[in-house]
Amino acid sequence: MEYGKKANLLQQSLTHIILIGLLFGLFFLATMAKANSRAVTQQILEKQLALVIDLGEPGMDFYVSKLNIRGYVNDISVRGGRIYAYVSDYKISEGYPFFTKYNVSVETTNEGFLVKIR
Repeated sequence: MEYGKKANLLQQSLTHIILIGLLFGLFFLATMAKANSRAVTQQILEKQLALVIDLGEPGMDFYVSKLNIRGYVNDISVRGGRIYAYVSDYKISEGYPFFTKYNVSVETTNEGFLVKIR
């Protein structure tokens, strides 16, 4: 009788471990899918651009290639103290605020975008 109880306990433990492993795997896959989504890569690019603008000084220009590590950048614009970047045909953007007392403009070229701080 005691042998059956030990085997049953071992079987239950293994079942729990397998279920926990499967749940952890599903959680990991869902997290990775969200981290690699276009919306997140767009937000990361906007934040990086805002940080560069925050640290910029008058006369500074920087270039953002359309073929970017974050994806294909369709458009970059500046409106109302926010920078908007549109990546891989994702058409929704809340923008990211930047804080500078200088004028910031964006010029589009064939290969990318030139951000000017004046």
